[in-house]
Amino acid sequence: MPGLKLYHGNRLEKLVDALVCVLETPLSSPFKTEVIVVQSKGMERWLSIKLAERFGIWANCIFPFLDNFVWEMFKCVLKEAHDIEFFSPQIMSWRIMDILKTLKEKPEFEQIKHYIDEDESQLKTFQLSEQIANIFDSYTIYRPEMVYKWNGQNYAGWQQILWHHLIKGHEEKNRVFVLYKFLKMIERNFFNDKNELPERISIFGISSIPDYYLNVIKAISRLIDVHVFFLNPTYKFWGDIVPERIIRKRGNMGCYFKTGNALLASMGKMGRDFFDTIIEYSDEEYELFDEPEPQNLLTTIQYDIYHLLQRGKDIKKTIISDEDLSIQVHSCHSPLREIEVLHNNLLFLFERYNDLKPKDILVMTPNIEAYAPFISAVFERQEGEKEKIPYSISDRRTSSESPVVNLFLKILVLLKSRFYASDIMDILDDMLLKEKFKLNEGDTYRILNWINDTNIRWGIDENHREMFDLPGFKENSWRAGIERLLLGYAMFNKDGEPFKGIIPYNEMEGDYVETLEKLLNFLYPLFDFSNKISEYRTLDEWADLLHSIIDTFIMVNDETERHIQFIRETIQNLKKIRQSYGIESPVSFYVILHYLKGRLNIREYKTGFITGGVTFCEMLPMRSIPFKVIALIGMNNDTYPRESKPLGFDLIAKHPRRGDRSLRDEDRYIFLEAIISARLCLYISYIGQSIKDNSEIPPSVVVSELFDYIEKGFYHPEKRPLDIILKRHPLQPFSPRYFQKDTLIYNYSKEDYETVKKRLETTYRPSPFIVKPLKDTSSEIRNITSSELKRFFQHPVKYFFNNRLGIFLDEIDLTVKDDEPMELNTLDEFKIKQRLIEHLVSSKDLDKIKNAISAEGILPPGSPRKVLLDNVSFEVEDFFKDLQVYLKDKKDPIDFNMEVNNFNISIRLEEIYGYGLIRYRASKDIRARHLIDLWIDHLFFNLFGENSSLFLSIKQKCNFMPVDDARELITRLLVVYNEGLKAPIKLFPETSYAYTKHLKEKGDYNALKSARGKWEGNDFQYTESKDPYYQVCFKGIDPLDEAFVQLAKEVFGPLVDAIKNE
Repeated sequence: MPGLKLYHGNRLEKLVDALVCVLETPLSSPFKTEVIVVQSKGMERWLSIKLAERFGIWANCIFPFLDNFVWEMFKCVLKEAHDIEFFSPQIMSWRIMDILKTLKEKPEFEQIKHYIDEDESQLKTFQLSEQIANIFDSYTIYRPEMVYKWNGQNYAGWQQILWHHLIKGHEEKNRVFVLYKFLKMIERNFFNDKNELPERISIFGISSIPDYYLNVIKAISRLIDVHVFFLNPTYKFWGDIVPERIIRKRGNMGCYFKTGNALLASMGKMGRDFFDTIIEYSDEEYELFDEPEPQNLLTTIQYDIYHLLQRGKDIKKTIISDEDLSIQVHSCHSPLREIEVLHNNLLFLFERYNDLKPKDILVMTPNIEAYAPFISAVFERQEGEKEKIPYSISDRRTSSESPVVNLFLKILVLLKSRFYASDIMDILDDMLLKEKFKLNEGDTYRILNWINDTNIRWGIDENHREMFDLPGFKENSWRAGIERLLLGYAMFNKDGEPFKGIIPYNEMEGDYVETLEKLLNFLYPLFDFSNKISEYRTLDEWADLLHSIIDTFIMVNDETERHIQFIRETIQNLKKIRQSYGIESPVSFYVILHYLKGRLNIREYKTGFITGGVTFCEMLPMRSIPFKVIALIGMNNDTYPRESKPLGFDLIAKHPRRGDRSLRDEDRYIFLEAIISARLCLYISYIGQSIKDNSEIPPSVVVSELFDYIEKGFYHPEKRPLDIILKRHPLQPFSPRYFQKDTLIYNYSKEDYETVKKRLETTYRPSPFIVKPLKDTSSEIRNITSSELKRFFQHPVKYFFNNRLGIFLDEIDLTVKDDEPMELNTLDEFKIKQRLIEHLVSSKDLDKIKNAISAEGILPPGSPRKVLLDNVSFEVEDFFKDLQVYLKDKKDPIDFNMEVNNFNISIRLEEIYGYGLIRYRASKDIRARHLIDLWIDHLFFNLFGENSSLFLSIKQKCNFMPVDDARELITRLLVVYNEGLKAPIKLFPETSYAYTKHLKEKGDYNALKSARGKWEGNDFQYTESKDPYYQVCFKGIDPLDEAFVQLAKEVFGPLVDAIKNE
């Protein structure tokens, strides 16, 4: 019999029973389709499972959402297949953007004109159009009578004028017109063909229905059976309950209201308004309530809500047990810790309740995108069968789930960007792009080095930089770097001078050309598309260009084909918009990119719901569905509930009514539904402690209200109720607190347990890196060069790691810089000075090398470059004047061999002048490693007689006097060298030199203290103690012991004695 039947109860299971009773009456034909309207895919999935369990099989049923269902009813009754998309926000946005171009000159649109004028990118205009479209869409749902009045000829404001132009010629297609026409057809009995309608309609589990849809549902119920099932927290009338703060605000009028249950009064506004409204529409009403039995904290609160009781006021406080796990709240330091804590507590619940299965657990969060990576990381890394919990994640955005969509969007964003080096490298690291351009790990590592070596920072070329209203300099651009790479492949520049203003990159070896070809095959099309997107194009033209971008940069295979097809369908929709809705105006790339980001980032609600494991999703899709365990994670003060921020021109916000949508009220009601729907345990977690200083952070306001309710309505003889339900977790999962006796926090990780156990059972005793020296050196190592010997004494421990163990601890810089240099750092300044001084010594033209340095991109662009280079040149030229005094009468290099202590040494002595051996560095100071280098050559040089050697820097000079026991000193050095090949030795050039120098100049007093100051330094300088080789080798050990003292004296004692005091 036709009519609107209303079923409401406090448990969804009871409503399913009622739905089953309705569905047990078969339709007139097995080919007729059952229609059940739901609010989410999650509800569809849950309801399908429940109906299949009851009937054995469930098929031939559709689960439309409310909007689609209503539009289908319109088409059935009106016999007109209007395009539902024509007045959708997506299409209206494009049409409004077009209309605003002509209307903005009208006086009513002065504010609009002021906002969108000089909007060359059109992005502001399109974004405003989207906002207006969404507002108009909400008007048609929540204020249809207002919009209907707008159809007259008297326009009071810009919104009415814009609406009139929007519907002009399409009046019959807009939602309001269709609604009123539909209602007239039903009310005047113009429609009698019931065969066009479903035989029966059920509406299940929708928490709120606007009047627009209720009017349609009521009208349809005059023709067919309509059954509405919705969750009602209490069997009592609760339309007059409000929070206490509202009663106090209303003063004398407050006597007409009551609080009832504080949680229901505070969080139930949306449900209360819906209940008051739908009761007026119903023809028959069925109450299906089931009184909760107050067995624990959770069910007691459900009992209070059911009876509209305020525990501690209407009824005495209830004692809370230490063993009560029905409501538990966990305060953590980060999202990762929240998921780790959740995983451990689920394991505890499985252990505690044998009949609990993963499918009985629902985990909801306000932001699934933020938690999804941590969920996968924690739940996937479990190895044991008992620790591994099956799970599924739904609600993820397409770009998060699809690497193809993610890559496509990254390329589009890059095309309008400054082409930062880091952005290019980020895309080159993408596996899909590597596959397309046949790049391997070696290629990307090589390209990274090229970018750093050629000083590429940002910008395609000088013209591209001018597009950002910046000076058009070529240095540090991609074009400049590519020219250096190509010229380096074509020619080798041994003089380091520019060729037609370009410095060839000399590290371009033969097999590198394949990598260069792959890089250029990627970059050149990228640059080309960057130029093309600067033009305004029609939607058809943009679609064709976007298809070309896909063809160029994304590989099509079995894994990517489905994702590419999704992108192509979205792009093809641009052509449909132009062809079907008359959007002919050219638009900018910024508009297209914004549109694609929105369309390609839609949420996928099709999969991940109730798959047999723990279900993770956002708050909306699974709301009000009962589970044994409902977990709410991410209940942070700054994220939940969401704040409604209406636009200034939103007429609904200016004149609110009962039933208007409010994100804040909706979130509060979802939280209340979670309390009602949890059957065994309500689990809540939030970030409640700062990861920086462990300071306390408050939870979401709805959690705080739950805390307040528990504090006022429950008690414990010895402690606060919150001390039982609220658990604050340590920062690290391997905290000893997890494994103490009678602990109330849990960790089932065997790794964490072993870590804690070892920390508590053992006392750390540092031991030498090498306990037993390596075996005697092989004959190959005993054939050495003087260069090898010098390299050893510059860093003995590093030499041992590299040459004996094959271990390299030097940090490899895998980052690239995006900003062009604005000043010279110390290292680059030294390198420039050294190149300049070497050119001066070689009697080469200084201007050529300065031009080369200018072209390399290591200096700031423009005038600062010349100033900096001139200042450096002046300093170097002054240094050269001092150096020239000693660079006279240059001798030929000396090559010879000698055998000492079973070592065969090949020696080559260079830079010999009339004064002796000369070394120089364009730095301010002379380091110990430079002195030891010269000292070894000085000893070999003195085998040919008494000779002097000199080391000069810009600020210092060190002169070695002749030595008469050179061979003996060489022998002693080789003894040290031999020991350093067997085990790390405690010889640290800078520290050892500081000790020995202090020992000679000031005696033994405080010499070791001076050395320790050199070793440790301070936070603002890099010292030897921070060297990775020393840190690995001498961690936890004081290396400045007696062995250090003896080695310092043995190696640096003679060196210091030979220094001539001047």
